[in-house]
Amino acid sequence: AIKAYERLSLHHINKGDHHQSMHYVEKGLLYAGNREGDGHVILLYLQKIQALLLENSIDKARENLEIVFDILSRSSKSEEYWGLVYSTIAYLMEMEGDFEQAISYYQKAFNYSSKKLNYLDSYKALNNMGNLYNIELKQAQKALNCYQESIEYLHLLGDHIGLATVYNNMGNLYLKQSNYKDAIESFHNGFKALSSDFSDTLWFKNPTSEHLRSVGHEQITFSLNYNKAETFLKYYLDEGNQDYLEVALETFKLADLSINLMRWNQRHDESKL
Repeated sequence: AIKAYERLSLHHINKGDHHQSMHYVEKGLLYAGNREGDGHVILLYLQKIQALLLENSIDKARENLEIVFDILSRSSKSEEYWGLVYSTIAYLMEMEGDFEQAISYYQKAFNYSSKKLNYLDSYKALNNMGNLYNIELKQAQKALNCYQESIEYLHLLGDHIGLATVYNNMGNLYLKQSNYKDAIESFHNGFKALSSDFSDTLWFKNPTSEHLRSVGHEQITFSLNYNKAETFLKYYLDEGNQDYLEVALETFKLADLSINLMRWNQRHDESKL
């Protein structure tokens, strides 16, 4: 049962529903009682810290991190969890605005995870470092290095959504540099990662509306379409090429389609409740 609560908490934290995640964390910890040596109890506390940070409850997050340290100091299984602990500390540092310290802990998380051949956590640590270098520290080349290395792990995982997300991050980085060609190519690669059915090598080509419907994953397809459209629009404003404006308008329409599909799916899901 502890494992079930931990899995439910993780499911909701990954969906961004930290309130529901916290609900299952508290149930799991109540059920666990004094079985704090159980690995799933450690995971529940780490998920609780993530949920608290999403609520911006930094002091409470620190208090629960101290509980984790105390449990790990007395647990024979502590070695198994240090990668996740490093990532959690990094996230706490990030929320406190200490970005250099956050990167140092994400690097520790990556070193630990890559040594254990944990490709998923290795990718997450690299992508988080890339985002901090890109958005907060304005160090574009270091960000690109992290994104490009994370792509290698995503290929090993066969994680198409992760690949599309990283290509989207890279595209946004290039867009901020007004490097329109590389930005558009990155967004295009994001679409190619989502489905082998879309293999067009011409970066100004778009997936068809039918293809978007078949791919699903509307949040990332919206982001890719919108960012690609914005890039073509800025490209047009800089160079005055009418073809770029036409592609921008076409791609904005596909972004609208992704929004409509998201709304339809939401209503469909609610109708099943």
